[in-house]
Amino acid sequence: MTLQTYMDLSPHYTSRLMLRPFLERDTDELYAIQSDQQAMRHTFAATSLQQCAQRLKTFEDMRDSHGFAPWVVCDRSETEVIGWGGLNIDPFDPGWGVEVSYFFDPAHWGRGFATELVLALKE
Repeated sequence: MTLQTYMDLSPHYTSRLMLRPFLERDTDELYAIQSDQQAMRHTFAATSLQQCAQRLKTFEDMRDSHGFAPWVVCDRSETEVIGWGGLNIDPFDPGWGVEVSYFFDPAHWGRGFATELVLALKE
């Protein structure tokens, strides 16, 4: 994806995924994943719906200032939200610089979706 692609707010598609900007209506589905201590054991786990919404909105707001932010990841065939991820500078710990972050619903682990997301970032 080019920088212009990241600034474009329309959905982007891979063979199995739809990638789109975070919308407030995504909070419940993403909180269900982000509050799962086991699923999030290697990264931030939200302790409340409000905290989850605030963090995801803060990341999305970075799209304006940096030109990129993580995407909501949906199953292309069902448009079900299955995760979140992409390029970012963590607004809560910016010292790491640009990085790839993602999390997925454990029900969708082991299917190569993270690989497909990361490969899409290169296009």
